[in-house]
Amino acid sequence: MDESVRIRIFPSRAVLDSEVVRLIIDAMRTAVSQRGVCVLAVAGGSTPRPVYAALGRQAEDLRTIWRKTHVVLTDERMVPPDHDQSNIGMLKRTLLDTTSIPPENVHRINGEMEPAQAADEFEGELRTLRGGRRRLFDLVLLGVGEDGHTASLFPGTDALHERERLARAVFVPRLDAWRTTLTFPALNSTDRAVFMVSGESKAKVVDRVLHVKDATMELPATAVRPADGEVLWMLDAESASWFVGHRHSRYGSAQEREGQGERRSLSGVAHAEQTHR
Repeated sequence: MDESVRIRIFPSRAVLDSEVVRLIIDAMRTAVSQRGVCVLAVAGGSTPRPVYAALGRQAEDLRTIWRKTHVVLTDERMVPPDHDQSNIGMLKRTLLDTTSIPPENVHRINGEMEPAQAADEFEGELRTLRGGRRRLFDLVLLGVGEDGHTASLFPGTDALHERERLARAVFVPRLDAWRTTLTFPALNSTDRAVFMVSGESKAKVVDRVLHVKDATMELPATAVRPADGEVLWMLDAESASWFVGHRHSRYGSAQEREGQGERRSLSGVAHAEQTHR
């Protein structure tokens, strides 16, 4: 991972959630203040669900901001919105139903369509949304799977090699299922890409990804590298445990590092910060 990558490690899942909420709100306020509009891409799955619920609970305070915000899903399963596996269904229940975001500002992937048709429709909507702007998104919120996938860009799938389109239909053999996903050209068209990761089950892949210097399609998350943008990994203590363990073995104990500052360069790997709250 190159030196522009930042890593923040939090002592608990609750602190991680609150810091991601704060980050998103700050990004929204900054974008609306500077450009009059904010465009967010948000992940599905279970990890960010508490973040969306917390944002929903602050909907009244952010009423004006939400009216000027566009929300795009990073990927979707090919199911209708009322299906329990639908990402847009989850987002609607946790966040969208409680906010003042206009329906036309929610850019979902149509899971009821054939995958290729849904991808084509989504592609057109994204290009219209981008207009003449240099970047599509102000912030992209992502997760990472135990195999290193992000969005629905899984190892071994053809969507990894897309260089023109913003959205692709992709068949994932190990799931025996179709998905529609943002591609790397879309994910890298952002001011900031944020990986939110929680839990001990992700510790090994986090360590692998954060010690990779060059992007590899064996770990698709390593290819999220926006030009002139920022990549930020936000981890709880469990998901960071392997990475922190390797740091300690290389740089000595916490006591030995005391006074050296919280932010350090790991031999060109990344910059890491630990937050104690």
